[in-house]
This record gives sequence, structure tokens and C-alpha cells, in this order.
Amino acid sequence: TSSIPKAYKLPMRCCLKPLTCAVNLFLFLSLSFSLDLKNLAEEKLMEAFGDGAKLQSLQVLSSQIPENYERVVLKAEPGSPRGYLYLYQGNKVFTVALNLLWKCKILVAKRDILPGERLSEENTEYVYTYSTRCPKTPEGFVKNFVAKRLIKKGTPVEQRFVKKEFLVKRGQKVRVFYKSESIEIQFESLSYDNGYYGDTVRVKSPLSGKLIRGRVED
Repeated sequence: TSSIPKAYKLPMRCCLKPLTCAVNLFLFLSLSFSLDLKNLAEEKLMEAFGDGAKLQSLQVLSSQIPENYERVVLKAEPGSPRGYLYLYQGNKVFTVALNLLWKCKILVAKRDILPGERLSEENTEYVYTYSTRCPKTPEGFVKNFVAKRLIKKGTPVEQRFVKKEFLVKRGQKVRVFYKSESIEIQFESLSYDNGYYGDTVRVKSPLSGKLIRGRVED
């Protein structure tokens, strides 16, 4: 082989091992083309959902994907872990399945939350993460919910882990605050209504004896 020019040594070796060369070439082309499909899918997802969706993986469902296609259509429903990319070439349609991750705003425990403990800004916080499905978290103000079970630190606070309870109950003693410019009045009274955070309930004024209305904040 020493008399064979260097330019012909690589083809000679490929001829000696044609199967290996064919497999290597096939893998190279496959990986290159898969990378193109990945980039194409990510571009379409970015156009449709911005940073709200990410590509986890893809699977080519058609036997052969053409390198030249006329148009591409993305079909994906927000929140669904599965989507599809359709490539059109004439009357032919080629399909690529997409496994998707969605950007979720979830409520997590900042520390261990004990059963019966009310949720608050001190023991919970909202974080963003990507998941195949966004967990169902309590809707509304967190102060309206009480833990039904132990919720470990860092665990998503899901709807099934909590129950909604009034923040103020009828007949409960409450502290009333009134502030207007330089005037500030505080007194204790009884609530005449049940109320969640943000609701308006009736309380009795100790000065006039009349029922007045206040907004539940704590």
C-alpha cells in the first residue's frame, strides 16, 4: 500500500470495509438531518408560543423526509405534551411527532407546610418551570387555602393538597383598621359575614352601633 497515493488511501480503506463506511455515512447524514428538523421545530414553536414551549424530543413518523419541502405546519395545543410538524411537498405530507414541555407558573412551598396551616406569602412562592403538564394549583389568593396534608419544602402546592376556607367567619372577633390621611382608627368587633381574602364583610362600629363594611385582608 506504500505505493498508493495518499488521496486514494481513504477510498481504498472504505472499499475494504464497505459496510462500515456505509453505516458511518448513513449515521452522519441522519444526525445532520435530525439536527435540521430539531431547529425547524424549535423555530416554529418559538413563532407560535415564544418561550412558553420547549422541544423535549422528536420522532419521524414518515418513512422518508424530503430535504426540500414547500411549506411547514405546526399543530400543537397549549398544555398538550404532544404536537406535530407537517412538511408538505406537492401532494405528499410528511409527519414529525413532537414531545413538548410547557412553561408553568406554579406555587411551591418555601418551607414545610403542616396540615391545617394556612397558606401565605411567608410559606409559599410562585416559580416558573418547564413540564409536560402544568400541575393544577389553587386559583385565587393563597391566604384562602389551608393545607390538608404535609407539603414538603420545594414541593408544588397542588389543588388536591389544600382546601379552601373562609379567612373570616361569621361571629368571629376581628380587628378593624380605618385610615384616611392623618386619621387612623382601630377597634375590635365581630364579623357579621363569612369572607375570603378581598371580600367585603359587615362589622359593627363600637361608637355608633351601626353596621359598617370592611375589606378582608388578614
